[in-house]
Amino acid sequence: MPDPAHPGYARFCIRPQPGGGPTHAEATPRSPHGTIGSSWRDAGKGLVMQVTVPRSSTATIYVPATSAHQVTASAGARPAQWADGHAACTVAAGHYTFRVRG
Repeated sequence: MPDPAHPGYARFCIRPQPGGGPTHAEATPRSPHGTIGSSWRDAGKGLVMQVTVPRSSTATIYVPATSAHQVTASAGARPAQWADGHAACTVAAGHYTFRVRG
């Protein structure tokens, strides 16, 4: 979802809501800065989430987890806080993988 304070997807949030039946989801919307990529899949006893942030953009990623300690992430994507069932981190342009241990 775009950040209203930063038009044109210069800053946006990704906050998946897995559960309720589906075992995976993927979205690749286009922005003025390039393609945003977001996917998640059930990995048995956990979750794998992949995110692509296009050039000149920043994203806040909310990874669903019961504790920030369950989350491992690509370099440069360390969860900075945990609240309301999500580990959150802000990242610059790049590709990131998050794993949640179940």
